Amino acid sequence: MKKIKALLASIFLLPIATLAGDLNSSTAFYDIHYYGYEEPGVMTVKSKIPALTIGYRDETAIRSSNGSTTGMSFNIEGTIGHTEYNGSGTHSHNFYKFMGELYAPVLGNVYAGLGYRRLLDDFGPGRTSTNAATYDRLSQYFYLPIGAVLKVADGASTKLQFNYFIKGRQISYLTQVSGYYNDADNTQDSGYGVDLSYTAPKGNWEAYIRYWNIGSSDLVLVRSSGGSSYVYEPKNNTIEIGIRASF
Repeated sequence: MKKIKALLASIFLLPIATLAGDLNSSTAFYDIHYYGYEEPGVMTVKSKIPALTIGYRDETAIRSSNGSTTGMSFNIEGTIGHTEYNGSGTHSHNFYKFMGELYAPVLGNVYAGLGYRRLLDDFGPGRTSTNAATYDRLSQYFYLPIGAVLKVADGASTKLQFNYFIKGRQISYLTQVSGYYNDADNTQDSGYGVDLSYTAPKGNWEAYIRYWNIGSSDLVLVRSSGGSSYVYEPKNNTIEIGIRASF
């Protein structure tokens, strides 16, 4: 609840009234959002302060009012955030995310495309509050965004997007922990994502929520001074709730 309150307080600091760009067409933008990641029953990673994103997008083709099915739209963004891990003790660290999506209109304001998401948890090498070893974690998603933009009478719009998960790759850099001889490189084959956003009539700000639900990965062999063992990436979910503004 404290994280949500911090996000809401930060929202009012956005100088929305003075922004000139239009999120319905082509513009640079920034956003602040709450970030939460959970492996149920294992651990959580949550924002200590709102994460910051800077990006550029052109959604002219998928938001066209004349129902045109020509042209391409895209979204590119980079994020930095500071989080707290709770599991085997606690630990504070940064994460860095890059996301890129390319869309093509299919029928009116219905669209489909390609997406890529890369997130690095700068988690190690180090120790948690209970002296558990920490290590960096790199997550990559490949997916197909499928969605629609629904116009509202006052000029606002709602965008609903389903992300069909193709494949994920999770690298745990266990070699940062003394005694491990190789990293874990797991493949994820099941999951989905959902994005929902509301864009203001003038297109100068937008509120959104993103959600990912990813299934357990395959098993991979890792070796250490203690012998050989198989490890996997547990099922997990991620949520982002925020607001973005054009500039």
